[in-house]
Amino acid sequence: MTQRIEDLTPDPEFIKGRNERKEKLSKEFHYYLKHKKEWQKEYDNTYIAIKGFKVVMHGDDQDDVLQAMQDAGHERGTFLVHRISDDSDVPIRINRFRG
Repeated sequence: MTQRIEDLTPDPEFIKGRNERKEKLSKEFHYYLKHKKEWQKEYDNTYIAIKGFKVVMHGDDQDDVLQAMQDAGHERGTFLVHRISDDSDVPIRINRFRG
């Protein structure tokens, strides 16, 4: 089955929302970049959840950290989950939750 090109154009509201979420969490990402080296000693090869200017939670599994943040009452789009490692300068997932 083929799709017409106009059918593949992303919804402008989706793009707007994605850009707003990225902008909203930019302070968390910059905080991560600033403290990445010092956190490697404590959190190496684990996932951390950053909200504001604080590491709120950490764990070995990304989905477990996301679920725990939601269970603790943190609203989606208000925190960043990132893996701490030498080669992780790009967020793996900015608070997208499956389930």
